[in-house]
Amino acid sequence: YCTTYGLGPVAFQVYGRLLLNIAGIKLLVHLGGKSLWVDCDKDFKSSTYKLGICNFTQCTYSNPNYCGDCILKPKLHPGCNNNSCYIWGENPLIDWFDDSAEIADDVFVISSTPGVHVTLPRFIFA
Repeated sequence: YCTTYGLGPVAFQVYGRLLLNIAGIKLLVHLGGKSLWVDCDKDFKSSTYKLGICNFTQCTYSNPNYCGDCILKPKLHPGCNNNSCYIWGENPLIDWFDDSAEIADDVFVISSTPGVHVTLPRFIFA
């Protein structure tokens, strides 16, 4: 389960065959937290999304709580996959805690000034 609440301008870059589309999302960076969250349950679509597979780079780097399969949803999707690693997710603004925040990576873009974007090609989030 992935979630986010807060402010932008922040975007995930979604690459198509011929076009580059930057999909804006709302974001809260909890400086005392373990990860950045994205709401993967609400129409999150990306051709560059890569889930964190157990014992692979994203999972090892993120120091997960456990690896396993998603049993919460009937259909697999970003935020709910099999053979994935999970960390502790928290949002202190709404007093929400969850031990099943799935690790993944994607292209991450921050607009620093009008027309200028800083791009992180393999940004790890939960």
